[in-house]
Amino acid sequence: MPFREEDISAFGPDDLKILHDVFDLAWRRLLLEGLEVDGDQVAAARRRLAKCIMANAKPGQLDVELLLERCVELFNQESPSRPSKDGPA
Repeated sequence: MPFREEDISAFGPDDLKILHDVFDLAWRRLLLEGLEVDGDQVAAARRRLAKCIMANAKPGQLDVELLLERCVELFNQESPSRPSKDGPA
């Protein structure tokens, strides 16, 4: 998970495990929902997702479902070329 750029000193080991789990769940969900990225775009997309998770995470108060839903929704909003979950308009 690409959190190296972020200051994660406020998060303990249990929090970091939760953040890692949220990242993995969110990435898998985005792929299942149709996210299509080529080799050059994968790192940037994963970094965007990690930054979203870190921006919404609060040490000691991590809600996996809330973080997952919020970041998948924000990721989808920021990616206008993504196919709609409801299919073509």
